[in-house]
Amino acid sequence: MIVGGRRVDLFAITAPALGQICRESTSFGLRDYACGRHARTFLTSLLAGRQTDCVLEKPVGKDLRATLIATCYSAGQDLALAMVRAGWALAARQQSLRYEIAEDAARRAKAGLWSGLFAPPGTAFVTGPETNTGTPAAGAAGARPKP
Repeated sequence: MIVGGRRVDLFAITAPALGQICRESTSFGLRDYACGRHARTFLTSLLAGRQTDCVLEKPVGKDLRATLIATCYSAGQDLALAMVRAGWALAARQQSLRYEIAEDAARRAKAGLWSGLFAPPGTAFVTGPETNTGTPAAGAAGARPKP
């Protein structure tokens, strides 16, 4: 997202890329949908006309083009936590365990991404309610555990 003219990534979460396609369960089976766009729409709704305040998680160097990593709040709400609770982002546990409980709750509720199948960023296997143990989904082309 852009805050004060600078690109800011939310600390300790990862969300689908804008063009990412996922699969969701419907009464007729699985269907493809633009999960990256859904995640962006949800984040946009959290920001809608509200002031956003960010706290940097890493020192800023002199490169003004660098992406900032921050915890951001809109109307007093932690945006990353809201994204994870709604199932539109995953806790980046290698950065922090701050959002792992919220992710576990979203997974159990089959919220957002957890309503179907998706490939987490940086992995080649599919995760979802049917495969949330970290095993490849049956029939997933090229499915393999992360290195």
